[in-house]
Amino acid sequence: MMQMNQTYRITWWLFWRHSLSSFLIGVIVGSIVGFIAGFLIALVGALMGQTEQAHLLIKYVVPFLSGIAGLASSFFIMSYWLSRMVGLNIGGKTLTLVDSN
Repeated sequence: MMQMNQTYRITWWLFWRHSLSSFLIGVIVGSIVGFIAGFLIALVGALMGQTEQAHLLIKYVVPFLSGIAGLASSFFIMSYWLSRMVGLNIGGKTLTLVDSN
């Protein structure tokens, strides 16, 4: 059985390298998608003379799209990191997947 000091070290390594990076990438991608969607909706609304409808779409739809894009990118980045961690040597320990049978 592992000692708590080793467990803390592995947890610290996994958290800072993987959880934090997937969170930051999710925020960045969500922000970029929100900016692009808001810009396009405002542009199309202004060209069509429908600024009130465009404002409502920007107010309610763009945050939803940004959140979905952020969550999806965070999920895929975390999946990527986890697939890379299996079999990786961390402080003399190896993360492996085993059947529970």
